[in-house]
Amino acid sequence: MSFENGKLQCDMVDGCFAPVTHIDGKGYVYCSEHGQIRKQYCRCRKLKAVELKSLRLNQPLKRY
Repeated sequence: MSFENGKLQCDMVDGCFAPVTHIDGKGYVYCSEHGQIRKQYCRCRKLKAVELKSLRLNQPLKRY
């Protein structure tokens, strides 16, 4: 999980500033487009609203 100027950023490609929507089995986060690509290679799912809120506040997920 990475932040750019305090904003949660997709871990797939440097410079991807699309909104984060997915998380994989290792805890990396992705935008919708890159999350769909990542699903082809490993477990990756859409984040729940409460999880996304926690990540944006730089808090760990309670249950993953």
